[in-house]
Amino acid sequence: MLKNLAPGQPIFNVEIDPDDRNQAYFALCYVPPLPQFNNIVSDSQKTMSICILWDAIVFRHELEEPHTFQLNEQDYWSKLSQFLTNLSYDGATNLFQLATIPAAVPNMTHYFLFSDYLSTIGNDDPTKFDQLITKPIWIFNANFSHEPTNFSLIKHLTNLSGGGYIAREEIVNENNVNDIIQWIDRPQSRYISADIINNASVHDIYPSHSTMLTTNTERFILVGKMSSSVPANIAINFIISNQMHRKEFMIDKANPTSENYGLLRRLYAQQMLAELTAFPEKNKKRIIDIGMKYLIVSDFTSMLVLETLQ
Repeated sequence: MLKNLAPGQPIFNVEIDPDDRNQAYFALCYVPPLPQFNNIVSDSQKTMSICILWDAIVFRHELEEPHTFQLNEQDYWSKLSQFLTNLSYDGATNLFQLATIPAAVPNMTHYFLFSDYLSTIGNDDPTKFDQLITKPIWIFNANFSHEPTNFSLIKHLTNLSGGGYIAREEIVNENNVNDIIQWIDRPQSRYISADIINNASVHDIYPSHSTMLTTNTERFILVGKMSSSVPANIAINFIISNQMHRKEFMIDKANPTSENYGLLRRLYAQQMLAELTAFPEKNKKRIIDIGMKYLIVSDFTSMLVLETLQ
């Protein structure tokens, strides 16, 4: 079902749940009318107050006092560069210290986090970030030797806040500077929510929260569960170029005679895990249960392949 998807022509598929034939898994694929990167006009006149978060010893236990640099001063870069150069690094990181930033540094429009994103200490409570994600968080990978291990947490913070992730290859390539600036400065497009127009049995829809749409993306995928005997009418809401975009879809009821390869139930499980693994310790039991039920590898489960039964 994921092939030959044309822009503006959604496709869907429904698969009966083998554990409960009254229920079915569905997947909906749609290419939203996103503007192409080169056609996006940025608002260079808007005022930005940027809070730079530099992952060093200050992230270990408690954040140090913030330092302010005025970008309209001629020597601001030399002062900032010297300050960052003189910082001490000890390797220990508590990324949940980020939760204290809005109170310590109020009235910011953007957060720029430079970190290797290896959180070695701290708790696992997603509500800690509720105040932080009200403004865009842009995460720059500050470790050239590897990509972050917990990419699910990065996606959680950037999706909910309206920011993005800048990989190490993009940072070191000087030719990407203007593209990164335009990406940060342009209006962000995002999926907002799904409305159930009929069939009250539709439930457990993923993504379960608002999420960013990548420019020049191939498709947006929505998965969930529904009654296998009743069709469903669903409307999906987006914000594209600061305007609302709403698209309605009719999903047919499941065909009980069609082949069931179990692809949709695994796609559904993978979408659940993508959200749960942002906070693995908090969701450990659910992650293990999903991995065992749907026979997929997760942070706490693995798969052993035997050549023979001997």
